[in-house]
Amino acid sequence: MYQSTSYEAWQGIQEKLGDKQKIVLWAFRSQGDMTNAEMAEFLNWPINSTVPRVHELRGKGLVGSKGSKIGKSGTRCIIWGVV
Repeated sequence: MYQSTSYEAWQGIQEKLGDKQKIVLWAFRSQGDMTNAEMAEFLNWPINSTVPRVHELRGKGLVGSKGSKIGKSGTRCIIWGVV
């Protein structure tokens, strides 16, 4: 169960986010940590729509690095998640 203050803080954050930012944050909360490519695949968005939204959420302190892994392309990718 959530505390009422936690709910109020969450509502305050939601009001300050754009629609696409809300979708990306929801995806992290529902699916867990993932790379930009995994996020783009999950949302069925082009990567150039996903990366800026993750970057914006990082700037707001809502998303941060959770490690790295080798992606499908064979290069090292940062894993992002809710902080």
